[in-house]
Amino acid sequence: FNPQAWGEVAGTLAGLPTPFPGWLAAGVTALGVWVRWPLQWLSWWIVYGALVMVANKALGATVTLQRFYAATGFAAGPLLLTGLQPIPCLGPAASAVGFLWALAVYVYANADVTGFSLGRAALAAALPLVFLAALSLIGLGLVFFLTLFVALG
Repeated sequence: FNPQAWGEVAGTLAGLPTPFPGWLAAGVTALGVWVRWPLQWLSWWIVYGALVMVANKALGATVTLQRFYAATGFAAGPLLLTGLQPIPCLGPAASAVGFLWALAVYVYANADVTGFSLGRAALAAALPLVFLAALSLIGLGLVFFLTLFVALG
């Protein structure tokens, strides 16, 4: 693996003339972003849901993964408001409302299928975030100390 060679290849590819007009390239890029957006939400929902399900099981829930995903899938509806984000002024507000609404639906659905109280369901939904934040901080600390060790050693 030679990063310098890859940098040269990337620079060469970026400098090649494009056979398509700019509006077509921009349109294809926008289409790619538009298609990627719901798929990205879907992947986050699946991964985050699995982590929340682990937290649910750790807190004593007996719900199945199928019922859990069926209930929490309703949180996707309010996320459609995030599609308004490119609109000036309205977009960020609509996105914030959609995200908070989806979070409320997610926690309520989690409470409904697990039989937990809303507080316990919110805790189960927050535990994966806390775990990932702690893991990230540990990783950053390791990188910092390894860099410091290499620089001093």
